[in-house]
Amino acid sequence: MPSPSLEGRIGFPPDEEERLVQLFKEVERNRKWVEEHREELSRKYPDNYIAVKEGGVVGVGDSHTEMLDEVKRMYGEVPRDIYTYYTGTMNLLLLV
Repeated sequence: MPSPSLEGRIGFPPDEEERLVQLFKEVERNRKWVEEHREELSRKYPDNYIAVKEGGVVGVGDSHTEMLDEVKRMYGEVPRDIYTYYTGTMNLLLLV
């Protein structure tokens, strides 16, 4: 099913709109892959940030910056279609 056109509403030319739709679809595929492999990823990369591209881990780090630096070393830049995920738990402090 074709995506609803954004052209005219926010000014995307058709070729740019298609590129963005494909980018979104790839990020969504990577997100789903992470969901399907969450337990395995958490065991293999405990308390780490991971980057996923094309259904595989392409970067790992103790911090988000460290993970992105690893991705940059591999690709020369951070590809726009990666999905990043933290495998640990985050503790939040709520002040009321």
